[in-house]
Amino acid sequence: MGPPGNGPHENTSALDAELRGIHWIAGISVVVVVLATGAGTLWLSDRILARQIAETAEDAQRDAKAIAGIVDRTFQELASIPQVLSSNRDLHVIMDRYNALEQGFSRLPDEQRNRRLKNDPQVVRFSQRLTQIRNKLNYDLIYALDSRGVRVVSSDWDHEASLLGTRLDDREYFKEAMTGAEGHQFAVSRTTKVPVFFFSSPIEKETGVAGVVVVRQDIDVVGSLLAGGRHATLIVDSQGMVVATSRREYGLRHVGPMAAARPDADTLRTVYAQERLRPVPIERPARPLHEAEWNLNGHPYLVSKVRLHVSDYHLLFLSPLERSEAVKPLHYLIGALAALLVVLIALQLDRGASNIARRNHHARVTASLNEKLTAADKEKNRFLGIVAHDLRNPLSSMRGLSQMMIEAPLEPEQQREFLDTIYRTSDEMLGLVNDLLDVAVIESGRLALNRTDHDLVKMIQRRIRHLEPHARSKQIAVSVDAPDGQRASIDGPRFNQVVDNLVSNAIKFSPPGSVVRVALQSHDGSFNFSVQDQGPGIPESERKLLYRSFQKLSARPTGGEKSTGLGLAIVKRIVDAHGGRIDVESGPTGGTRFAVTVPLAQGGS
Repeated sequence: MGPPGNGPHENTSALDAELRGIHWIAGISVVVVVLATGAGTLWLSDRILARQIAETAEDAQRDAKAIAGIVDRTFQELASIPQVLSSNRDLHVIMDRYNALEQGFSRLPDEQRNRRLKNDPQVVRFSQRLTQIRNKLNYDLIYALDSRGVRVVSSDWDHEASLLGTRLDDREYFKEAMTGAEGHQFAVSRTTKVPVFFFSSPIEKETGVAGVVVVRQDIDVVGSLLAGGRHATLIVDSQGMVVATSRREYGLRHVGPMAAARPDADTLRTVYAQERLRPVPIERPARPLHEAEWNLNGHPYLVSKVRLHVSDYHLLFLSPLERSEAVKPLHYLIGALAALLVVLIALQLDRGASNIARRNHHARVTASLNEKLTAADKEKNRFLGIVAHDLRNPLSSMRGLSQMMIEAPLEPEQQREFLDTIYRTSDEMLGLVNDLLDVAVIESGRLALNRTDHDLVKMIQRRIRHLEPHARSKQIAVSVDAPDGQRASIDGPRFNQVVDNLVSNAIKFSPPGSVVRVALQSHDGSFNFSVQDQGPGIPESERKLLYRSFQKLSARPTGGEKSTGLGLAIVKRIVDAHGGRIDVESGPTGGTRFAVTVPLAQGGS
């Protein structure tokens, strides 16, 4: 019957809130750590792969330089043969003889020139020599042009479709050599339609350039020198076109984003025999880990670039990165396992912290219950002492009066006086017992309201009529300000206790000749019942003790009436059960006003 404390629901809510906090912290920690682990895994994987790729790039660059050296030596050999042949005395004689024919020979039809050259014993002997050199060195073709670009000797002189006598003065390698320089050119052969390299050297004499010696080589022969297998090697010209490769599917294709230029439509047709530009399927990856990383056909490659000694050509060496790429899933698996380990640790920590929180909570609850039990035991002893004190005196009085009535004959008037005293005393004792029973029911939580519709004015007037004899005995007037027609859904008997306690308290603590004012008003779905007395008032320091059971304040009843200290405690619990509130006002010069506000209907506000 002491002040309410934290109930089991409040304790459970506090534990639930603490556990939710622990779970939130654990969950946020898991998310943060998993994200950090994921980001760290990606970063570390990229760093490891970047280091591996850098090492692979160094190896690839060395391989590329080695292959470029082979290609350079091959091109140097192809360029050196024309240089050697250009100084041959027999060739000089042939060139002088046909150059002396001037325009007459060059204007003949190709067939006549071809026939005449094949019937020239000196031309045939030198062409046979060129054929031997070609077969020995595995060249595609060796031939010489006079100063007007007519092919006067050729290693294919004995073929039915020999190119002897054809005029090639429009070829770049011829024009370059006629200026006295070493010439070279890539082109698709007009006769064989095969892509070939041309290397030329001028036949120089004191009077000027007498002609040009040319070695032609098939790109497949050059491509066979390039590294193949898992690697791809490309020889690219100044237009970005692949002129030789270890993979035929990339031949005569454009390297796209890796090229600084591209051939125009006319060059594409005349030099490369292509109607449209076909790009190599190569592109820059979204997240390159190395500056040399490219994607070829959707697969990662390292592309090493080496400039060849022959001008306008460079070599691209494409080394696959499948092995490095295959490591990524392993890195991700390790990262996932690390994240899983963190999650498991976090779950264990969460479980451990939750168990500690539960143990601490149970310890606090147990300590609180022990404290409450101790306090309740003290309160029970105090209540028993109060009840024993309040019941012992009237019982003793009743026992003494009844004993006197038994032992000695009394006058009728004296006997009547004794009976009146016994009746009044027993009535006070019954009131105390009823109050104790009401407080016990209320404090146990078994207070159940039976709400029905009531006329508030009539209810209040009935209770005041019941209390008026007490007021008249103290010469106290009770005024009622309650407009008719006010109704509410309340528990009538319980609310009668509210009216009785507040009005009887006002009469009990008011001086004789004063007025107790009772008022009733309805407003915003609630009714307000107030009682104003002219007693000594309630000090501010004692107001927090008003609603405690058996709490007696400094003010004393003005007529010597008994006060159990239970009335306001009962009023407070009944008003709370109705969903209302009770307020108290007490002025500095005395007088106290209690105001009870209760919803007119159940569930109202």
